[in-house]
Amino acid sequence: MSSKRNRDREDAGKSDRSYIKQNFLRSIVRSQANAYRWKHRGEQIVLIDGNAGDGEGVPLPQQDLFDDQVSSRPTPQIVTEVADEIGGADVLLCECDKAKRQRLAERFPRAVCLKNNSDVVAHIRPEHRYALWLSDPCGPRDHGVETMRLIVQRPGLRSDFVIAFNQGFIERLEGTHHDDWEPSRCRYLPMGDLAWWAEQLGKTRVARSRLIKQSNGFRFHVLIVANHLADIARPPRFDEWFTAPPALRVVGGSEVHHG
Repeated sequence: MSSKRNRDREDAGKSDRSYIKQNFLRSIVRSQANAYRWKHRGEQIVLIDGNAGDGEGVPLPQQDLFDDQVSSRPTPQIVTEVADEIGGADVLLCECDKAKRQRLAERFPRAVCLKNNSDVVAHIRPEHRYALWLSDPCGPRDHGVETMRLIVQRPGLRSDFVIAFNQGFIERLEGTHHDDWEPSRCRYLPMGDLAWWAEQLGKTRVARSRLIKQSNGFRFHVLIVANHLADIARPPRFDEWFTAPPALRVVGGSEVHHG
């Protein structure tokens, strides 16, 4: 494979091994969504990709004899396929780049494509009873926590959050000492604390996966921030958990809903 193709892929927030993260995210999103659907049949659901990109996967390194999938499933494909699987679900894809947004609309015509994840709240309808947000930003970008909070506060709407977290970036940030980096340290370093996510999103449970090395330059965790966790949030995939003490729980609009 040419070096130019690799550089183009990195600029798009991808690498040759992006399928590792995408496969893991798919298994988690499917588990959380199906757990909810099993307990709440017939309710209307919305699945949100907060950082959709161009919706193009990367070639898989090896083809299974019985699987004709030649490319990995990027996050927009993950939420769209899960929505089709569970039924009664709408899809919102967020991407600030206009050209990428146009490609998303062509690849996923059943989804609503939004310019910014701050636009999500306006597209959640009264009949939506559950929102599942997938956050996989390129590099150290913001995860859209402000909008996540608005979703949690929405009356009558239950919500879960699946977050791909760039641990390598946090460790590099911890090693900075110049004052110019202080705003970034204040903004991002608290995100390494599971209790911070529970408090910010008013949830009682946070599960963090084991550290996954996708490449020499990218190591990540996946977080599930919810009131209840699907069975996938167990060892060996996950090895750290936080449960909010009763006195500190702020449930907001997301009451207990599934096991």
